[in-house]
Amino acid sequence: MNKLEKTNMRILAVEMLRSARRFYKLIALSEMLNLDTSVISRYTTGQTLPSYDQAQRIINILRGKIDLSRLVLEEAQGPNGMIDPTLPLMDKNLLRLIAIEFYLGLKGKRVTKILVPETSGVVLATAVSMYLDADVIVARKRKTSPHIKWIEAHVTAPPNINRSFYIPYHSLRRSDKVIIVDDFVRSGYTLSSMLQLVDYTGASLVGILSLIVFGEDWKRVSGVEDVTAIVRISEGKLRLLR
Repeated sequence: MNKLEKTNMRILAVEMLRSARRFYKLIALSEMLNLDTSVISRYTTGQTLPSYDQAQRIINILRGKIDLSRLVLEEAQGPNGMIDPTLPLMDKNLLRLIAIEFYLGLKGKRVTKILVPETSGVVLATAVSMYLDADVIVARKRKTSPHIKWIEAHVTAPPNINRSFYIPYHSLRRSDKVIIVDDFVRSGYTLSSMLQLVDYTGASLVGILSLIVFGEDWKRVSGVEDVTAIVRISEGKLRLLR
């Protein structure tokens, strides 16, 4: 790891600490990390950076101690006990923690493009892209210009399932390493469309990320066995506000 990469990890630890303070009191973080409150304050106010080894320790402890699944579910609570996946993405601190978790989970893997359907998942994809230094491709639900050549994906199923998505022809290439990002995965039909687009271009699929995954029907529909998710909800346990 070169000097720049080590410095980035030190900054990443500070970003995690700053965001964690939105959900945990300073004394709680002090006990969690076994660090004096004054040390944490100096880190979070930018007076000093932790050493690389200290940063690694902070990151590992926070990843193990912060219950992101619980935080996301709490923020996602809409009216009448329904879940709104857009709400956690409106909190910059929670969004940062989620993006960092996904980034660290992909660490060591090369990603050049992030493919995301035209939903609120675009916010999450953009946040993740900042850490991966990868471009975002938004799969549109309709062709936005007659002057652009499009790659198309269509999924239909009875009685009334119809998913169509479009990306500009040269936005995704065979040499690209791609992750698919969405705010939630439920039926699997949108995911199937994204997979079609990747397959058509010949790009390599590195992974699939989702904020919330509902049930397991998506496995049958998409043919995918696993999606990296912050929250997994059993079918029928909670209702989705969408």
